[in-house]
Amino acid sequence: MFLVADEEVSRGAGLTSVTAVLRGGRTGPAVLLRADMDALPQTEATGLEYASRTPGAMHACGHDLHTAALIGAARTLAEHRDLLAGDVVFMFQPGEEGWDGAARMIDEGVLDAAGTRVRAAYGLHVRSYGTSRGIFRSRPGTLMGGVDALTVTVNGKGGHASMPHLANDPIPVAAQIITSIPAMLTRTFDPFDPVVVTITTVQASAGSNIIPEQAELTGTIRTFSEANRTRVRAELNRLCESVAQAYGTTAEVAYEDGYPVTVNDADEYEFAAAVVRDVRENAYLSIRDAIVDGTLAPGERLNDADLAQWLGVSRTPVREALARLEEAGLVQTKPGRYTMVTPLDVQAARAAQTVTAAMHELAVRQAVPNLSADEIEAMRAANRRFAAALQAGDVDAAIASDDEFHGVAVTAAANSAIRSVLEQFTPMLRRLERLRFSSLHGRDSVAQHQRIIDLCEAHDVERAAVAARDNWLSLDPLFDFEAPPQ
Repeated sequence: MFLVADEEVSRGAGLTSVTAVLRGGRTGPAVLLRADMDALPQTEATGLEYASRTPGAMHACGHDLHTAALIGAARTLAEHRDLLAGDVVFMFQPGEEGWDGAARMIDEGVLDAAGTRVRAAYGLHVRSYGTSRGIFRSRPGTLMGGVDALTVTVNGKGGHASMPHLANDPIPVAAQIITSIPAMLTRTFDPFDPVVVTITTVQASAGSNIIPEQAELTGTIRTFSEANRTRVRAELNRLCESVAQAYGTTAEVAYEDGYPVTVNDADEYEFAAAVVRDVRENAYLSIRDAIVDGTLAPGERLNDADLAQWLGVSRTPVREALARLEEAGLVQTKPGRYTMVTPLDVQAARAAQTVTAAMHELAVRQAVPNLSADEIEAMRAANRRFAAALQAGDVDAAIASDDEFHGVAVTAAANSAIRSVLEQFTPMLRRLERLRFSSLHGRDSVAQHQRIIDLCEAHDVERAAVAARDNWLSLDPLFDFEAPPQ
């Protein structure tokens, strides 16, 4: 089914659930991925080839996408099971739109399906409104309110509508309760731990000339903490009974437990958020590196849909990446017309070189007074890797080692403005760096790096800063050459 052993796929005993377990190739904790898959009672009239074939039932509210996404996740993880540290439980849950399918699956042992209790459970819900495509929204702590049902029955005395003084009409009492609830909530509960009570139905007389014996109200209660979930019931009991007593009637209040408050574990939230950030950052770095190494050639037209497919992401991180690359001068955009890789602009590259050299000069100037012996050694180690990469003709490794070397001072300077400016302007110089490190001219940088190290170790702030600046200005001769064709 999902490239897992047959005995690792099971169906629920009391409902139409499916549970699958994927065994990872390495040891680690078990986690659970969950999707809802129940249908809603409505006819799918889209006319699409994949529309529901069952009248009066369709997988709406994102359930079709949720199920497809979980199957896709299972297949992808199964293809990389050797790298998977731990087991994954795939939970296909019916009964999300009521009937408490999750609780039934838990009772049947889904949390222990891997043999050990899962450490965490992850789920998501697609949102087709209010959120742009490709955007993930979440938060640590309370995410969604708990929901319970409320029924209030007001007991009066029936009679004829022409003689209300001989009856005790429950309808005005019910109306008073409805209008009193919002005032009670705003004066009782902290707005930062909100409670919402909404009356949605009113049932009373069966005729226009009949005062009924009873009036019934039903509604929903939403709370964002277990404390208020308990407290609001006591407050509603007090209000309904007091209002009813004031009119000489009685009120009975009943509750039906629904779903509890949804609370995100703070650590698991941060882990998931970091993964989303990585996807976003990887899109930028992948496109940037493809431009720098010539995979995407100067002047080449870029299509965000093609880039999204190439990277395996949605268009949103691609569009964000292209916007950042435009700020860095690596991409040119004409809205509504085209996006293309910027041809090498010598004037813009020279400006970027000047700014980059000044930033590295400032970083060294700020870092040298506080550089530790370990940081000096980190610079030496990076320069040794740099020299070895040049000797091996590995331009990518040389660029990475060069970044590590200069990054020691940038990190030690602890100046976020320097890092931000370098992130914007350094990519414009990557093409020149590739040309430099692929030629004998790159060997000069090894000696330049060593001079910077010696001056930093001697705490010679002024000369070390100038040496760092001159290292970047030594790209000057490359402006007179064109990069070789890819």
